[in-house]
Amino acid sequence: SLRGTCVVTVSQVGVSIDPMATTVSPGGTVSFTATVTGAANNNVTYTATGGTISKVGNVGTYTAGGATGSFTVTASAV
Repeated sequence: SLRGTCVVTVSQVGVSIDPMATTVSPGGTVSFTATVTGAANNNVTYTATGGTISKVGNVGTYTAGGATGSFTVTASAV
């Protein structure tokens, strides 16, 4: 009988975001860059609390809302 074989590599996907912490005034903006490792698809999606986030490529621009406090920006591999 005939058969074929292949090598399957399983790797862990990682996402890092820069900067990891920052301070912005209410209504201010700050940009984040996300990097994906271990995946063929390097695209990310962003979510944010306490404001809004827009995305161009892997750069997210966060616009803070009017409230003060600690909020999060999360980058996820697609």
